[in-house]
This record gives sequence, C-alpha cells and structure tokens, in this order.
Amino acid sequence: MNFWMSTLSSSLGGFVGVLGGFIIAKWQMNKSHKMNNMPFYIQFNEAQIHINRFNEEVDNILKYTDTVERKYARIHLSNSNLYKLKKEIENTIITLNPEMTEFNFKDFHLKLGKIAKNAPLAYYTDINWLIFSMVIIYNLLLTECKHFLKFPSQPIKIGDVGRLHYLTIIKSHRKRYKMLQRKLSIK
Repeated sequence: MNFWMSTLSSSLGGFVGVLGGFIIAKWQMNKSHKMNNMPFYIQFNEAQIHINRFNEEVDNILKYTDTVERKYARIHLSNSNLYKLKKEIENTIITLNPEMTEFNFKDFHLKLGKIAKNAPLAYYTDINWLIFSMVIIYNLLLTECKHFLKFPSQPIKIGDVGRLHYLTIIKSHRKRYKMLQRKLSIK
C-alpha cells in the first residue's frame, strides 16, 4: 500500500507542478504582451471617449426612430445628429492612428487596413470590425432617417453590405466593443 500511495502522491505533485508552471508562463506572456503594446492600449483607452459618444448619439437617434417617439422625429432629428456620428468615427480613427492628422472617407474600404496598423495582431481584426461597424451603423441610420431630414448627407461608400438591419449591427458592435474594453484595459 505504501508503494501505491507514494506513486499517486508523486504523480499528483508532478501534475500540480506542471499546471502551476503553465499558469505562471501564461500570466508572464500576457504581462509582457501588454507591456510591449502599451502605447496602443493607451490610444484605445483615449478612443473609448469617442466610441462612447458615438454609442450615446446612436441611442439618441434610436430613441426617435425605433420607439413611439417616431412621430416627433422630424422635430428633434437633424443633420447635426448624423454629422456628430461621422465626426466621432473620424475622431476615433485619428485617435487610434496618430499618424493620420485628418481622415477623408473617400475610398474608405481601401483605407480600412491602415487604420489599425499599430494594433497588436491579436486585436487587429477586432479593431477593424469596430470601425467598420461604426460606418455601417452610420449608413444604416442615415437610410432610416432619410424621410425625417430635409437634406440628408451622403452615405460613406463601403460597397454593398446586403440587407443588414441596423439593430443587428449595433448589437454586434457593442458586443465586440465590450470584449475589447475588457481585453485592452490598463490595470
């Protein structure tokens, strides 16, 4: 019985040691990854101000287009609401990539790859989707509000996105944004 107990004890001890070593190595990798990419983490935390303003303005527009308040939309909504959305997208892009001093939305689909070029590879596609979804939301809300506005502005040219509903894109945008907030937070 003594032999089996010592064998079991050493097996469990070895397993716990390997598991502990793996956990410590993973923790150190995450810590060094964050330290190496700290400038981008700071840029993303600064860009959160603009993304939050964008989300607030989207909620403000949805309050009039998606609820019982729709009958008051002609009174309360104007081109300035949609201009604010476009400006927050532009400010987010400039904050994420400081090399861009100003951003023109002409040929946006070609410039999308250059926006998050400073991002860590693990978050590159997520950052690009975040910006792309903001542009899609802007375009879809513009088409939703075109009957309320006297002179609606031009949509951003991104190609055909199919028959997407704006609530689906907003839900996807906020889910991805919440995930990025968690992973790119500075603690």
